[in-house]
Amino acid sequence: EKDGVMTAVYLPEVVADFMAVNADGTEHNYGCSGVDGTAIGPIPGAGKDSPSMLFIAYGVYGTEERTDCENQVILQFDWRKFADVAKPLSQLEPHHCGLNCERRYFLYTGNTNWGIQNLEYDPFTASYLAAVYVGKKEQYPNYPMFMIDATKAPVVGTLRGVDPETTGKILSLKEAGCFHEESGVYGWQFPQGSTGLYAFGNGYYYVSHSDRVFYNARQKRLQTSHVHLYRFTGEAPLGFELV
Repeated sequence: EKDGVMTAVYLPEVVADFMAVNADGTEHNYGCSGVDGTAIGPIPGAGKDSPSMLFIAYGVYGTEERTDCENQVILQFDWRKFADVAKPLSQLEPHHCGLNCERRYFLYTGNTNWGIQNLEYDPFTASYLAAVYVGKKEQYPNYPMFMIDATKAPVVGTLRGVDPETTGKILSLKEAGCFHEESGVYGWQFPQGSTGLYAFGNGYYYVSHSDRVFYNARQKRLQTSHVHLYRFTGEAPLGFELV
């Protein structure tokens, strides 16, 4: 907080959705728990050479009793505007200097735990890779990896599972990998990437493998990660192979 390296931007829409109380008494619009995955890349449907934007994905509670948390929520910002509002962060007295998103998108995936953990634009597949912690509802495929089709513009439609009826800009999953006919959801069974994911753009990726180790005689458990090189195969169910 004192070295001047990090500044912060306040996101009022995220705060409002987190603090909201729905008509049925449940808390948090769309199950918003904060934000998690971020990526910089082109606007969906605008072409790969369109100006890059910052995309921020909600963290989403994996509540099994609700259906409104089965959509991923992604906000689009022009990162060039952040310099005008960013300020140093004080955790004892957070500032409220920020800006609203330019677009809000929804992506229907079915249930997840904590939403999109890592979001990464991949020029090779023309998609946004979305790594999640898998959900627990048995009626869904509960894929750990999704691909958002960056070549398709969002379509305005009714959000599934949200009551009262709500419309929004809905993104498309790339029609590749595994297909769950009952829900209409495409995805991959690739189990890694939720703790780290980087696309080189030529079909190769750095992917984090998370692990837990015991530190000392008191058996204090710590989290760790090893990074491995993968390449995209496009073959279901995994889609990636270890290099």
